[in-house]
Amino acid sequence: MKRDEGELLAAPRTTPAVVVDIGSTQVKIARLDRNGAIESQALHPRDFDAGIARQVESLLERGGISID
Repeated sequence: MKRDEGELLAAPRTTPAVVVDIGSTQVKIARLDRNGAIESQALHPRDFDAGIARQVESLLERGGISID
């Protein structure tokens, strides 16, 4: 396929199945459908004692989401 100079090729679109939004007071974990729309979401208050990395890892594991 030949393209015009300056034309950008679109990368294949990939949509993550899970999105984590870390806010100042809460952590939101949302599951997305294949079109990128939110299927479900859960809000959790931040656990400042545990630390954000441990908290997110724990929330994902409890939700059955592999972190590997």
